[in-house]
Amino acid sequence: MSEVRKVPGYGNWRKPASAGVWKFSAFTTYSFVVLFAVSMLIILFTNSLRVGGSLLAVGSAALGVFSIRGRSGRSVGDVLGDRMSFFRSRRAGTDKYVSGLLNVASRGSYRLPGILAASALYEARDAYGRLFAVLHHQQTGYYSVILEVSPDGMALVDRDVIDNWVAQWGQFLAELGQQVGLVQAQACIETAPDSGFGLRAEIEGNMARDAHPLAKAMLEEVADSYPVGSARIAGFVTLTYAGQARSTARALGVKDMCHELSSQLPGLTSMLSGAGAGNVRALDGAGVAALVRVAYDPDSQDVFSRAAYEAGEAPKIRWKDAGPGASKAYWDRYRHEGATSITWAMCDAPRGVVRSDVLSSLLEPSSQIRRKRVTLVYRPIPAGKTATVVDKDKRNADKRLQGNKKETARLALEAANAAQTASEEASGAGLEEFGMFVTATGAWDCSVDDVAAVVDNLASAARIRLRRCWGLQDSGFAACLPLGIVPSEYSLLPAVMEG
Repeated sequence: MSEVRKVPGYGNWRKPASAGVWKFSAFTTYSFVVLFAVSMLIILFTNSLRVGGSLLAVGSAALGVFSIRGRSGRSVGDVLGDRMSFFRSRRAGTDKYVSGLLNVASRGSYRLPGILAASALYEARDAYGRLFAVLHHQQTGYYSVILEVSPDGMALVDRDVIDNWVAQWGQFLAELGQQVGLVQAQACIETAPDSGFGLRAEIEGNMARDAHPLAKAMLEEVADSYPVGSARIAGFVTLTYAGQARSTARALGVKDMCHELSSQLPGLTSMLSGAGAGNVRALDGAGVAALVRVAYDPDSQDVFSRAAYEAGEAPKIRWKDAGPGASKAYWDRYRHEGATSITWAMCDAPRGVVRSDVLSSLLEPSSQIRRKRVTLVYRPIPAGKTATVVDKDKRNADKRLQGNKKETARLALEAANAAQTASEEASGAGLEEFGMFVTATGAWDCSVDDVAAVVDNLASAARIRLRRCWGLQDSGFAACLPLGIVPSEYSLLPAVMEG
């Protein structure tokens, strides 16, 4: 009698929270205590109840605006800030972007808009002499390296192999915490219609000249019929580093940073290959520029594929020509180069235990969406700080359990999960924060509601709650690209107020 094999599950993630009064964070609690004390002192020393009471009322209302959150994790202050920022950009005209010959300031080039405008692309060679691109985010001072991966997928793969891939991926994420200066990692899966030129080039490049006519006819039929209705799946892993030296806090120049990255890439690509990423290679400057250009102008993919097929090499695109000719950001969508995109951000991860294929429905190609991009964002916590973080989280969870007598079941589960996390960290596990962006791109006149309904259904199947990036569609679109943008660096509120 064969033994039934138990499928492993994964989970034990939750939003970080500090211990405060009721459901408020520690920052809000301490701020209210200070506000109350100042108000009482004003009343006692000035004998003015009106001034002290007004200060207490206004301050309490301001703290409540930024502290009381809805189901999506957004406070009233966050929503008001988004609306004010959007209407301010509309009044200033920055929601519209025109480049190329129609914009005198661009001098005929097609530069990237928004938060990607202050970026520069460089090239270097790693320890094996392979060319790779380094993207410099000049506003934050960060540097990103984009790796193209070829995941094998789970079809017809034994469960033992899949479990090993998951374990290797977990080891890779844990290794990120050991990397000096690593700020963020992204894993992006992009699905788009397949033009068929790649398959045709592969067939013609491997076909023998003296092949039988029947075999040639069969392969010609395959090249003509297989791409119809099929999808192209591309994967990318992006690593973002702070431009600082290992031993000192001094900022590194582009040349020194390229030298630092060249020595680390071979080891990282080797670890990724063992995690089911298949063939891993770093994109060069032309590859990164073409990736961004196709994202902003989906119709250019067929043009580039045809050019690569006929000329035998991919067209060379400069970074300053990778942007759209025109784009406009709306409250609920982003229009660019004859296409309409909608971007979501994850507000709730799957609850409970999940399997390794939990994201399969969200990652698979959809016939109702022209192009889809799913990007997981990881913020690894340095190995020297993980023990402090998990111990503090465990103390906060215990305090919330002791201070709340109503939600004992939920808080008890949180305390148990915090204790398990501390135990796993002590055994050598890594620790990181993570999030997700999803971008769906359709035709210019596509129905936004229909596209949103499809993505919502796919997210529900993956047990993930998504929230549309209202008023921030252009920035969300850029953050979902595998370019290493760190979203928190562009936030108006400091992290301590958001916690």
